[in-house]
Amino acid sequence: MRSFLDTNVLVYLADARNPRKQSIAEKYVEGTIAERLDCRISFQTLTEFTNVCIKKLKLDKNVISVFLIILMTCKWSEPIPFP
Repeated sequence: MRSFLDTNVLVYLADARNPRKQSIAEKYVEGTIAERLDCRISFQTLTEFTNVCIKKLKLDKNVISVFLIILMTCKWSEPIPFP
């Protein structure tokens, strides 16, 4: 089964201002990994995530870099190829 992590899930995961949404996003991502679902992230999602983290969340660029490194090195974060 395939699963797709969209921008909102990643933003909620990074946004400590709303612990309820962050907790839900953490459980979703952990569940996806635990179930070994074929989880994908598109390049556009990574770009949108980065922009929201910089402009809206005002996260430090080093923190954003760590998120991106983790997302891009995990097997489940390969971008979906476009036809």
